[in-house]
Amino acid sequence: MYDLEYNNSKANLFNSITKTFEDDKWKNLTVGSVIKVLKNDILPADLIVLKSSNDSGFCYLSTSNLDGYLFLLMPIILFLEKVL
Repeated sequence: MYDLEYNNSKANLFNSITKTFEDDKWKNLTVGSVIKVLKNDILPADLIVLKSSNDSGFCYLSTSNLDGYLFLLMPIILFLEKVL
């Protein structure tokens, strides 16, 4: 039931033709899709974080919907954006 709900929820998918982010469903993502994730979004897919809007470059993740833990994971520091 949760899979069906999450897979049909909204995702901001990048359209390479129009060069804009458009609303689509998570179930329409494919390997290599680029998406925009906003604060407190639920992510029903495995993702690689490329950039954070946080001034410090940190990206905080919560896995409470997977394991029940309610605290944020240690921040992931994004060095990739400095390389790009």
